[in-house]
Amino acid sequence: MDTQCAGCGARVWPWEDSRENQEGPGRIYHVCCSYGIVDLPPIPAPPQPLFNLLNRSDPTSNQFFNDIRKYNSAFAFASLGATIDNNYTNARGGAYAFRIQGGIYHRIGPLLPDGAAPPAFAQIYIYDSSEQQVNRRSDIFES
Repeated sequence: MDTQCAGCGARVWPWEDSRENQEGPGRIYHVCCSYGIVDLPPIPAPPQPLFNLLNRSDPTSNQFFNDIRKYNSAFAFASLGATIDNNYTNARGGAYAFRIQGGIYHRIGPLLPDGAAPPAFAQIYIYDSSEQQVNRRSDIFES
């Protein structure tokens, strides 16, 4: 992805639907800014600690990237729901394939946990105190 939209600066695939930019050099694309019609403000730079992790300039960057799914799970409010076709999904070797049959949906549980079940997803933020939130999110990394 080394092609940039002249309208908004988004990185796009070179084969995406595009046209010549009438206001200057380069091409503008439909997938990002609808040929320059949508004018979004630039995304602000992340805080310096996160920027260092993402650019691999922090000593813990490798550990961060190895555990990126765990970090995502620690802050998730919902989980993905789908009927996964396990006959095809990653069964043939090669590049990982994730094949879904039917629709994709988000699973969002109740705001309070059921019985003795530990809080999960959004329940952590609503039900638990601040210290308990940290402990529950930390438990993800111990598994």
